[in-house]
Amino acid sequence: MDVAFSRIGNGRETMKDQIERMQQLQSVDKGLRASREEIAGLREKLRRLDKQFEDLRASVSGKAEDSKSAGVTLKVKETELAAAEEHIAKLQVQLNSARSNKEFTALKHEIATEKEKASRIEDEILGLMDQVEGGDESIKKLKDELSRREHEVESQKADLQQRIADIQQHQQTLEKERREIGAGVEPQYLAIYERVHKGHPDGIAIVAAKNFVCTGCNMTLPPNVVNYLMGNTKLIRCPSCQRILYLEPD
Repeated sequence: MDVAFSRIGNGRETMKDQIERMQQLQSVDKGLRASREEIAGLREKLRRLDKQFEDLRASVSGKAEDSKSAGVTLKVKETELAAAEEHIAKLQVQLNSARSNKEFTALKHEIATEKEKASRIEDEILGLMDQVEGGDESIKKLKDELSRREHEVESQKADLQQRIADIQQHQQTLEKERREIGAGVEPQYLAIYERVHKGHPDGIAIVAAKNFVCTGCNMTLPPNVVNYLMGNTKLIRCPSCQRILYLEPD
């Protein structure tokens, strides 16, 4: 649980000095953690921007395909209508020269059937024409929106990427500061700090002991632990969470 005090460098520092250095180290680590989280958030924003733009692009592409398909179907229906009208015209000629009531009745029925078919085709053509015209107008609006949105997205992405670059530069400053502070911590203490720092999800390695309680895990500390802390000559860790402790006055 504890580590004996040892000589540091050419002089002799107190445990209080070492604790203060580790507190400084922890402050830097909090800054590094916050910057990593901020970068992750900014990269997620970049991902969402790309996704939204790709969804819009896919919508334009999908509507263009629908409009193209409707145009092809329209041509087919126009051909079918022309064939039906031509057939009706031929049947009409045959009707005018029918030689019996039976033939006349059969031709009348066939003409009526073909006219119903032609009428249905005409309705389909009108629907397809509306679809093509409406689709073209919708596509034009979507393409305008896509172009406008592309400029906005590129501008937003540039801002986000610049913010990431600024934070990364700040990270480099913090990492340099961390190395400088770490160089002043006794190696065995630094090793313990690093192990505890990496062992906790929140990265908190050093906490105050206040009113006989570890403020890291809120567990009550045994009296002998508090006595060691009051002596301030050894590195003391919480028996429950293993964090490094320093005494905070009541």
